[in-house]
Amino acid sequence: MQLALEKVTAWAEDWCVTINREKTTATLFTLSAKATPGKLTLGDTPLKFEDQQTYLGVTYDKRMTWKQHIMNAEGKARRKLNIMRKLAGSHWGANEKILKTVYQGTVRPHLENGSSSWATAAKTHQQALDKVQNQALRIITGAMRSTPIQKMEQVTGM
Repeated sequence: MQLALEKVTAWAEDWCVTINREKTTATLFTLSAKATPGKLTLGDTPLKFEDQQTYLGVTYDKRMTWKQHIMNAEGKARRKLNIMRKLAGSHWGANEKILKTVYQGTVRPHLENGSSSWATAAKTHQQALDKVQNQALRIITGAMRSTPIQKMEQVTGM
């Protein structure tokens, strides 16, 4: 790994690319609790090891459980659901078509970000995102909590 870092450093120097060495960190991805990372340096700067990394909005944790990423996505999606709640009303407000468009444009991207990566996450983690989608279906349709999810999916076409 150190050899790869030295090659990256040499490439950066050749192409006049500056790497922020204070921001650069490393993560040891392993299922072993006993694994200890070796010392890695980028130039003269030793790399700090962290339990998780975020790359392009996807959070990778050292055990690849995806828990933190899904928690972040759920939080962002729930904040967007609050916007939908403000737009919806039983006797006033946006209709089903507008609410569905708002959902697809603001909430769903947070739920799907990196989904090809975290598809192997535990069902309990994935269920947190399902709950957000189910709440969105209730807001869009104006249905009560007792309404079956499958029926709301049929009505909305989602």
